Amino acid sequence: MKFFSKCIIFICTLLWASNVAAQTKLNPTAFENMLKTLGSNAQLIDVRTAEEFVLDRLENAQNLNLRDSDFKDRLKALDKTKPILVYCAAGGRSLKTMEMLTKFGFKEIFELEGGINAWIEQEKPLAK
Repeated sequence: MKFFSKCIIFICTLLWASNVAAQTKLNPTAFENMLKTLGSNAQLIDVRTAEEFVLDRLENAQNLNLRDSDFKDRLKALDKTKPILVYCAAGGRSLKTMEMLTKFGFKEIFELEGGINAWIEQEKPLAK
């Protein structure tokens, strides 16, 4: 009986783990490599304000301002079958966004650790 109970618990744990989103923080180099690897399959999201976005941003990023009233609706409209790469200035807003995306059922979510500030500090390329 104990063996059976342990098997049931193990199977339930595996099923739960398979439904949990893969939330991964990536340093700027790993984030850059992930962007290159995924190419057009990636959904690159900048969750800063429009004013911040026009100053500096990553190539092919779309701006979804966390502070906009329709932010959650715009997140829900993203393609759940494609990986999402998200960043902000330093990591606070992108962390909140990752939590929301997980609640909305997204499975592959990658965050730029340290935000665009870390990206710039490491002299990674910006959109022209």
